[in-house]
Amino acid sequence: MQIKQQDFVEQIQQIVFETNMQPQYLELEITETVLMQEVDKTILKLKQLKDQGIHLSIDDFGTGYSSLSYLKQLPINVNKIDRSFIASVSLSTSDSAITKAIIDLGHYFNLSVIAEGVETLQQYEFLRENGCDQIQGYYVSAPLKADEFEFFAEDKKRPCLSCHGRQTRSFFYKLQRGWNLPEYL
Repeated sequence: MQIKQQDFVEQIQQIVFETNMQPQYLELEITETVLMQEVDKTILKLKQLKDQGIHLSIDDFGTGYSSLSYLKQLPINVNKIDRSFIASVSLSTSDSAITKAIIDLGHYFNLSVIAEGVETLQQYEFLRENGCDQIQGYYVSAPLKADEFEFFAEDKKRPCLSCHGRQTRSFFYKLQRGWNLPEYL
Protein backbone atom coordinates (compact mmCIF):
# COMPACT_ATOMS: atom_id res chain seq x y z
CA MET A 1 0.00 0.00 0.00
CA GLN A 2 1.44 3.34 -0.99
CA ILE A 3 1.00 6.58 0.90
CA LYS A 4 0.68 8.35 -2.47
CA GLN A 5 -2.67 6.66 -3.09
CA GLN A 6 -5.54 9.08 -2.59
CA ASP A 7 -7.44 6.68 -0.35
CA PHE A 8 -4.42 5.64 1.74
CA VAL A 9 -5.87 6.92 5.02
CA GLU A 10 -9.22 5.27 4.32
CA GLN A 11 -7.50 1.97 3.51
CA ILE A 12 -5.64 2.03 6.83
CA GLN A 13 -8.85 2.92 8.68
CA GLN A 14 -10.63 0.01 6.98
CA ILE A 15 -7.86 -2.43 7.93
CA VAL A 16 -7.96 -1.27 11.54
CA PHE A 17 -11.75 -1.64 11.58
CA GLU A 18 -11.80 -5.07 9.86
CA THR A 19 -9.16 -6.50 12.18
CA ASN A 20 -10.74 -4.94 15.28
CA MET A 21 -7.31 -3.59 16.18
CA GLN A 22 -6.83 -0.76 18.62
CA PRO A 23 -5.08 1.94 16.53
CA GLN A 24 -2.42 2.63 19.18
CA TYR A 25 -1.03 -0.87 18.52
CA LEU A 26 -0.36 -0.12 14.86
CA GLU A 27 2.88 1.55 13.86
CA LEU A 28 3.53 2.51 10.27
CA GLU A 29 7.08 3.01 9.05
CA ILE A 30 7.61 5.45 6.24
CA THR A 31 11.01 5.92 4.67
CA GLU A 32 12.47 9.38 4.66
CA THR A 33 12.62 9.33 0.86
CA VAL A 34 8.88 8.61 0.57
CA LEU A 35 8.11 11.30 3.14
CA MET A 36 9.81 13.91 1.01
CA GLN A 37 7.66 13.20 -2.06
CA GLU A 38 4.62 15.50 -2.11
CA VAL A 39 5.51 16.64 1.39
CA ASP A 40 2.41 18.70 2.17
CA LYS A 41 0.00 15.92 1.12
CA THR A 42 2.04 13.34 3.03
CA ILE A 43 2.07 15.43 6.21
CA LEU A 44 -1.71 15.89 5.98
CA LYS A 45 -2.25 12.12 5.64
CA LEU A 46 0.10 11.36 8.51
CA LYS A 47 -1.65 13.89 10.75
CA GLN A 48 -4.98 12.20 10.01
CA LEU A 49 -3.52 8.82 10.99
CA LYS A 50 -1.85 10.13 14.12
CA ASP A 51 -5.09 11.85 15.19
CA GLN A 52 -6.64 8.37 15.20
CA GLY A 53 -3.93 7.07 17.54
CA ILE A 54 -1.76 5.29 14.98
CA HIS A 55 1.97 5.50 15.68
CA LEU A 56 4.26 6.68 12.91
CA SER A 57 7.99 6.30 12.42
CA ILE A 58 10.53 7.58 9.93
CA ASP A 59 12.67 4.73 8.64
CA ASP A 60 16.20 5.19 7.26
CA PHE A 61 16.48 8.70 8.71
CA GLY A 62 19.48 10.60 7.43
CA THR A 63 19.67 8.94 4.01
CA GLY A 64 17.11 11.02 2.11
CA TYR A 65 16.82 14.65 1.30
CA SER A 66 14.64 15.85 4.11
CA SER A 67 14.88 19.35 5.37
CA LEU A 68 15.17 19.73 9.10
CA SER A 69 12.38 22.29 8.92
CA TYR A 70 10.03 19.45 7.95
CA LEU A 71 11.04 17.38 10.96
CA LYS A 72 9.24 19.76 13.28
CA GLN A 73 6.07 19.51 11.14
CA LEU A 74 5.96 15.73 10.85
CA PRO A 75 3.46 14.04 13.18
CA ILE A 76 5.75 11.13 14.02
CA ASN A 77 6.46 9.17 17.19
CA VAL A 78 9.69 7.38 16.27
CA ASN A 79 12.86 8.21 14.38
CA LYS A 80 14.88 5.23 13.14
CA ILE A 81 18.54 5.98 12.43
CA ASP A 82 19.72 4.32 9.23
CA ARG A 83 22.20 1.47 9.55
CA SER A 84 24.70 3.27 7.29
CA PHE A 85 25.51 5.63 10.18
CA ILE A 86 25.59 2.84 12.76
CA ALA A 87 27.95 0.62 10.75
CA SER A 88 30.95 2.91 11.27
CA VAL A 89 29.89 4.79 14.39
CA SER A 90 32.89 3.44 16.32
CA LEU A 91 35.32 4.12 13.46
CA SER A 92 34.26 7.44 11.97
CA THR A 93 34.09 10.65 13.96
CA SER A 94 31.74 12.15 11.37
CA ASP A 95 29.29 9.20 11.57
CA SER A 96 29.42 9.24 15.36
CA ALA A 97 28.79 13.01 15.41
CA ILE A 98 25.86 12.66 12.98
CA THR A 99 24.40 9.76 14.97
CA LYS A 100 24.64 11.67 18.25
CA ALA A 101 23.05 14.71 16.60
CA ILE A 102 20.15 12.59 15.28
CA ILE A 103 19.60 11.12 18.77
CA ASP A 104 19.66 14.57 20.37
CA LEU A 105 17.39 16.04 17.70
CA GLY A 106 14.91 13.19 18.08
CA HIS A 107 14.77 13.67 21.83
CA TYR A 108 14.36 17.44 21.40
CA PHE A 109 11.20 16.71 19.40
CA ASN A 110 10.06 14.11 21.97
CA LEU A 111 10.59 11.20 19.61
CA SER A 112 11.69 7.72 20.51
CA VAL A 113 14.96 6.98 18.70
CA ILE A 114 15.81 3.52 17.37
CA ALA A 115 19.18 2.60 15.85
CA GLU A 116 18.98 0.08 13.02
CA GLY A 117 21.68 -2.39 12.11
CA VAL A 118 23.44 -2.71 15.46
CA GLU A 119 25.87 -5.59 15.12
CA THR A 120 28.67 -5.05 17.64
CA LEU A 121 29.23 -4.36 21.31
CA GLN A 122 31.07 -1.13 20.38
CA GLN A 123 28.04 0.14 18.45
CA TYR A 124 25.72 -0.81 21.30
CA GLU A 125 27.91 0.96 23.89
CA PHE A 126 28.13 4.13 21.80
CA LEU A 127 24.34 4.21 21.41
CA ARG A 128 23.72 3.52 25.10
CA GLU A 129 26.18 6.21 26.17
CA ASN A 130 24.53 8.72 23.84
CA GLY A 131 20.97 8.04 25.00
CA CYS A 132 19.53 6.06 22.09
CA ASP A 133 16.19 4.56 23.22
CA GLN A 134 16.20 1.22 21.40
CA ILE A 135 18.35 -0.86 19.13
CA GLN A 136 17.55 -3.26 16.36
CA GLY A 137 19.96 -5.58 14.61
CA TYR A 138 21.98 -8.76 14.62
CA TYR A 139 23.58 -7.88 17.96
CA VAL A 140 20.21 -8.75 19.47
CA SER A 141 18.90 -11.23 16.91
CA ALA A 142 18.78 -12.01 13.23
CA PRO A 143 15.38 -11.46 11.59
CA LEU A 144 12.96 -14.13 12.75
CA LYS A 145 9.97 -15.87 11.20
CA ALA A 146 6.69 -15.53 13.12
CA ASP A 147 6.99 -18.93 14.83
CA GLU A 148 10.64 -18.30 15.75
CA PHE A 149 9.68 -14.93 17.21
CA GLU A 150 6.98 -16.54 19.35
CA PHE A 151 9.59 -18.97 20.69
CA PHE A 152 12.03 -16.07 21.16
CA ALA A 153 9.52 -13.87 22.99
CA GLU A 154 8.01 -16.61 25.18
CA ASP A 155 11.20 -17.84 26.75
CA LYS A 156 13.44 -14.84 27.24
CA LYS A 157 16.20 -16.87 28.87
CA ARG A 158 16.38 -19.61 26.25
CA PRO A 159 19.13 -19.14 23.66
CA CYS A 160 17.82 -17.60 20.46
CA LEU A 161 18.15 -19.77 17.36
CA SER A 162 19.87 -16.95 15.51
CA CYS A 163 21.99 -15.49 18.32
CA HIS A 164 24.97 -17.83 18.29
CA GLY A 165 23.96 -19.31 21.65
CA ARG A 166 23.52 -16.01 23.47
CA GLN A 167 20.54 -15.63 25.76
CA THR A 168 18.24 -12.72 25.07
CA ARG A 169 15.65 -10.72 26.98
CA SER A 170 13.67 -9.05 24.19
CA PHE A 171 13.67 -8.34 20.48
CA PHE A 172 14.21 -4.61 20.97
CA TYR A 173 16.35 -3.68 23.92
CA LYS A 174 15.36 -0.61 25.80
CA LEU A 175 18.62 1.13 26.38
CA GLN A 176 18.97 2.56 29.82
CA ARG A 177 22.02 4.15 31.29
CA GLY A 178 23.88 1.64 33.38
CA TRP A 179 22.71 -1.47 31.53
CA ASN A 180 25.46 -3.85 30.67
CA LEU A 181 23.97 -5.69 27.72
CA PRO A 182 26.39 -8.63 27.74
CA GLU A 183 25.05 -9.58 31.18
CA TYR A 184 21.61 -9.98 29.56
CA LEU A 185 22.80 -12.02 26.60
